Amino acid sequence: MRLVKLAGYEAFHYYCAPEVVMARRSLQVLVFKHLVDNLIFA
Repeated sequence: MRLVKLAGYEAFHYYCAPEVVMARRSLQVLVFKHLVDNLIFA
């Protein structure tokens, strides 16, 4: 049970790590820009 909790904490910590958050945010921005460009130039 303790190991599961530790694994969950590790996963949560990795998911919320600054590098991961920044990467996900930049990816969202890229996708958003792509969608906006397609709407404008379509």
